[in-house]
Amino acid sequence: MTDTAVAALGKSRKSGLWGYTAMGIGVLMCIFQLYTAGFGTFSPMIQRSVHLAFGFILAFMIYPMVKTRPGDSKIRILDLILGGLAVYTCLHIVLTFDSLIDRMGMPTEMDLILGGIMLVLLIEAGRRTIGWPLPIIAIIALIYNYFGPYMPGLLAHRGKSISSIISYMYTTTEGVLGLPMGISATVVFAFVLLGTFLVKSGTGDLITDSAQAIAGTSPGGPAKIAVISSGFFGMVSGSVVANVVSTGSFTIPLMKKTGFSPTFAGAVEATASTGGQIMPPIMGAAVFIMAEIINKAYVDIIFAATIPAALFFLSLVFVIHFRALRTGLGGISRSQLPYLKDVLKAKGHLAIPPIVLVLLLTVVRYSPMKCAFLTLPLLIIIAALRKQTRLSWRDFLDGMKDAAYISVQIITACGLAGIVMAVVTQTGMGLKFSNLLITLAHDSLFPTLLLVMIVSIVLGTGVTTSAAYIVASLLGGSALEQFGVPPIAAHLFILYFAVISFITPPVAIGAYAAAGIAGSSPMRTGFEATRIGLAGFIVPFMFVYGNSLLLIGPWWEIVLTAITALIGIIALAATLEGFLLRACRLWERLALAAVAMLLIKPGLITDVLGIGGIVLIILVQWSGRVKRDPAAETAA
Repeated sequence: MTDTAVAALGKSRKSGLWGYTAMGIGVLMCIFQLYTAGFGTFSPMIQRSVHLAFGFILAFMIYPMVKTRPGDSKIRILDLILGGLAVYTCLHIVLTFDSLIDRMGMPTEMDLILGGIMLVLLIEAGRRTIGWPLPIIAIIALIYNYFGPYMPGLLAHRGKSISSIISYMYTTTEGVLGLPMGISATVVFAFVLLGTFLVKSGTGDLITDSAQAIAGTSPGGPAKIAVISSGFFGMVSGSVVANVVSTGSFTIPLMKKTGFSPTFAGAVEATASTGGQIMPPIMGAAVFIMAEIINKAYVDIIFAATIPAALFFLSLVFVIHFRALRTGLGGISRSQLPYLKDVLKAKGHLAIPPIVLVLLLTVVRYSPMKCAFLTLPLLIIIAALRKQTRLSWRDFLDGMKDAAYISVQIITACGLAGIVMAVVTQTGMGLKFSNLLITLAHDSLFPTLLLVMIVSIVLGTGVTTSAAYIVASLLGGSALEQFGVPPIAAHLFILYFAVISFITPPVAIGAYAAAGIAGSSPMRTGFEATRIGLAGFIVPFMFVYGNSLLLIGPWWEIVLTAITALIGIIALAATLEGFLLRACRLWERLALAAVAMLLIKPGLITDVLGIGGIVLIILVQWSGRVKRDPAAETAA
């Protein structure tokens, strides 16, 4: 699942012979992926080559060469030639695989020619599907790999010949067909396909309607609906932009209607949709890659990420709550909202497949790909129990087509990320960059964390979360581990900031998408999203310094740390909105900020001081509320 999935589908050439051909290829791709998920994958080179071949042909078919030209149904000869040539470079690996094994990986002249063509076409496919940032990084990496002897100081290395570079990228499982492509060809696609069928079945509507029934009447109800629905829908879609467009088209107008400003409404939706990428138990494609990189079970990562994700979303809920109390905005009339029992009666059966998926992942502990494969037929059967959720043949075809189209951006991003990983491996750049970060930070953890944060946000600008995480983890992961940070904490830290880049100006893609629906300024919406999503910047530092937030350590320490962190997050939300039990005076707001910092930093002394401070502020505010006239307080 990608971060610009909606754009992919919107720009695709859907009609006419061209569109139907692309749909047919997408369906064939899904059949191939389902077969290998159920009956076993082929050898890595073959599995990944076929997967990339499907991605190549769809990239050149559904994405126009010129972005400004709208998608159409005309057959374009150049796209056919480029797509066919790209597919042949992949099929050549499949057809000559036995020979390649016999040659022990030694490339022939044809291998080198086709490998060079593949690299060029992969960069072009990446430019079409995900824009220029990641292709430019890949090009720089290739240039750096060749010109290593001419680089200054720490950047210098022995350099590689053009034939050596092409051979490593094309004929091994360390280059384009490396780890990222392997994850895309197995686990990620299975979850993409499951996600599209969950959407088609109406599971997204179940989430949205349930959120309305649960939070609609509370202060700031529409904004809380956005948080709940976007957080859970993000697990289904795995895409920030798709999440914003799907849930935001309903929640943003509702927030504006009840009195929230367009900027705030857009910021809430963008921040909540971004949080869907860090919401267990799915967390998007990047977490599967993380599991392989740090050699950790997927289920261990989602357990570790549970408390930080909860803190992020609770912070957003309290920001909304305090904003609603401060501005006097109530919820939605009960008569205008669905009742939870009616929602569950009509669509509650659709909750069974996600619950089973979670149980398979966490209790039975099947592999993620097998869990997704087993959940898909269950979903189809469960959805068929009710007429309004039953999937038609058109839903099946559209679901498979959407999954194939969405996966195109993941495939190109993983191929380009494989190039970067290969260069880092060949040149030792990862260790050099880590040493550089440590040197710049003067051998101190906190400055190193700040530098890694900046690198992750910058690399996340305009690219998919998976690609940003891969590159940032290669460059910054080992730097954090050298300070004794557990690998899972170091890599979750990097993932958080790769995700946060979607609401961080100047290129805040998630905020820009929400601003388009809200009718607000994209830049102002981005800055407001950054402000109300401040917990997303703080929580990663919390679990690096307090590993118990990642369920590491004795249970009593985990519980204590989680409680004090939650109180600190509430204090932070009150600071941001200037409201706790009533509107805060300046000194109260400053005191709340100090309390938040004390409780966010792990430690017995800071916890005692922080809890004492917030108790004092609550007593002062409560005393002030009792003495004031209630009507005047409400008006204030």
